[in-house]
Amino acid sequence: MSERTGRCPRCGSLAERATSRGTPSIGSRVLRSGVRFYQNYISPLKMGSTCRFEPTCSAYALQVISARGAVTGIVLTLVRLSKCGPWHPGGYDPAPRSRRPKGHVGCPYCTPTTTKES
Repeated sequence: MSERTGRCPRCGSLAERATSRGTPSIGSRVLRSGVRFYQNYISPLKMGSTCRFEPTCSAYALQVISARGAVTGIVLTLVRLSKCGPWHPGGYDPAPRSRRPKGHVGCPYCTPTTTKES
């Protein structure tokens, strides 16, 4: 694990945090290149935008695969695609955020510090 400076996921201030993911896996790189191929060569063949969601399903897939990895990204993308139909109204449906940030060391502004008085 390497330490790097980033934004605190709780409050947004700059804080030190540990990152467990370095380079993306081969699976996630292949999936992202497949989605980009769809965006560049297949999607323009349609007559106008047909997606009922914002961000589009392909942009959503890129976000979740990059953030969560190949397996979780596929599952979340399939859940999103299952909503695509006349029974769902669509609208704004962003990629879900992590419930708990991995390796968060803490932020001096949002993590309470306790001192033991003698």
